[in-house]
Amino acid sequence: MKKHFLIIFVILLLGLTACSTGFKDITVIDEKDEQFYTKEDRQNNTDRNNDGDKKGDKDDNDDIVENDTMEDDLITYLLVDLGYAMILEDEAITAYEEVTGINYTDDETTLEALKNEVIPIYTEFIDELYSIEVSNPRLNDLHALYISGAEKQLEAFHLFVDGIENQNPAKIVEGNELLDEGRELIDQYVESIESISLEYEIPIY
Repeated sequence: MKKHFLIIFVILLLGLTACSTGFKDITVIDEKDEQFYTKEDRQNNTDRNNDGDKKGDKDDNDDIVENDTMEDDLITYLLVDLGYAMILEDEAITAYEEVTGINYTDDETTLEALKNEVIPIYTEFIDELYSIEVSNPRLNDLHALYISGAEKQLEAFHLFVDGIENQNPAKIVEGNELLDEGRELIDQYVESIESISLEYEIPIY
C-alpha cells in the first residue's frame, strides 16, 4: 500500500514548483533626467489646491501625490522593503524544489525538508511580508495580494506534511490545488507590478 502511495506522490508532485515573485534579480536604473519630477515639483503638486474644502479636491490632491511619488515608492518597495523577504522566499523555494518533482527520492526525505526547512523559512518569509509597511495605497493593495498568495502556499505545504505522515493522497491533491491558487494570486501581483513599471516607465529588470 505504501509503495502504491509513493508512486501517486511522485506523480502529483512532478513538475510542482512553488511560485516566486521573479524579482530576486531586479536591477533598477537610477536615472534622474528631465522626464521625472524634481523634489520641488513634487512638493508643489502636494501643496496644490491646499485650500480646497470639497472632498473631491482632497481626493484629486491625493492622486497627484501618489502619481508623483510612484517611481520612488516602487523602487523603494522592491529594492529595500522586499529585500530580506525575497532572500527568505528563495531559500524556502530552493529547499522545496530539492526534494520534489524530478528531485523526489522518498517520503521521509521530503517530509523532513518540509518540516525542518521549507515551512519554517516560508513562515518567516510571510512574517517579514507582514512587517513591511507600504505607504503607497496602490502598492499596499498589491502587497496584500502577495501575502494572500503566500499564505495559500504555506497552507499547501502543511497539507503535504499531513498527506505524507498519514499516507493520504487526498491531502496531496488538496495541497496541489491550494498551491495553484496561491500561484495565481502571486502571478496577478507580479503582472500588476510589471504593469506599474511600464506605466511609469520604471525599468525593473
